Amino acid sequence: MVAGLTFPYYSEARITFLPTYKYNNGTDVYDTSDKARIPAWCDRILRKGDNLRQINYNTAPLRFSDHRPVYATFQCTISVVDEKLKEQLSNEIYNQRRAYVGDATANGNAVDSDDEDLIGYESIEPGLPPASSDRRVPARSTVQPPAAKMIPNPNRPSNPFTQSSEPDWSVTSSASEANNVPFPPPPRRAGVLQQQQARQSPTSSSTRMSSPQPPPPPPRTLKKPPPPSAVDDGPALLPRRRETLDGVQTGLLDESDDEEMRGWQPLKPQ
Repeated sequence: MVAGLTFPYYSEARITFLPTYKYNNGTDVYDTSDKARIPAWCDRILRKGDNLRQINYNTAPLRFSDHRPVYATFQCTISVVDEKLKEQLSNEIYNQRRAYVGDATANGNAVDSDDEDLIGYESIEPGLPPASSDRRVPARSTVQPPAAKMIPNPNRPSNPFTQSSEPDWSVTSSASEANNVPFPPPPRRAGVLQQQQARQSPTSSSTRMSSPQPPPPPPRTLKKPPPPSAVDDGPALLPRRRETLDGVQTGLLDESDDEEMRGWQPLKPQ
């Protein structure tokens, strides 16, 4: 058990009593029969939990069996629920909600909705409007700029929880910012404008057309493959003379024997 192979996550207090098995019935003498069993601690008490503190672990002096009973006492912390007070609080909360909501529900079509849970709930933070529902007007922001000609700082990150050194408000520099009118796009670079003007002007197009064009590249020529006769297949094989063995011609044949080989048939045993 100490190695965790049996009864994992359980613990046992230190054993300070004698083996509890096997006694002769009615005596404190261990087994004297022919079997002569070896005394052993066969009765144990294990514990599991962090809120337990074992105080006693011992045997009881009872002799009506061949075992000695084992007992243990513990101290522990428990949670006691007052059922009467719990029922009273539950009824009070129910009556309070029933008096506020009445018989109406947030959804009259008997469709499951989370809006019913919002009825009667106030704001989660002082100064903030309560949650919106079918019985309440949707919440609207009432935040005003601290001074005239001030707008929310556009340089602040969109995530309000991101740390930034930028202030929450910035002072407008013109009437268009105060009226939330967007600025016109910035002028393009001079080089881009000149290129566009050069494309649109007729003089530049004629100049481009009259400018000398570079000579075309020479046509590409493909190399012809060498004729089959020019391919080097290695040293030519000399034709070998036929040899006659028992009326059967043997030996290698050169290209001149193609006409004769077309009608060749293998010999069949007689």
